[in-house]
Amino acid sequence: MTRREGQIATLVSEGLANKEIAFRLSLSEGTVKVYLSKMYQKLGCKSRLELALRVKRGTGSSDPNDLLGVHLAGVGIANGAD
Repeated sequence: MTRREGQIATLVSEGLANKEIAFRLSLSEGTVKVYLSKMYQKLGCKSRLELALRVKRGTGSSDPNDLLGVHLAGVGIANGAD
């Protein structure tokens, strides 16, 4: 998972809508939708809720399917650079 994907996943888990995520990260709403679609495919998520639950459960597992637990630690939301 890229840094930007981690930022978006974290904001999704906080309950933000795509429009709010776009504003916070200085992206277009369409770009957020593209990121989410790619993240769903990468992680095998079927919904926004499933993505949010995986972020909240992130445990640092060595399972390659549990990318969120490994890569979200320390991801900053404030700076939008990717």
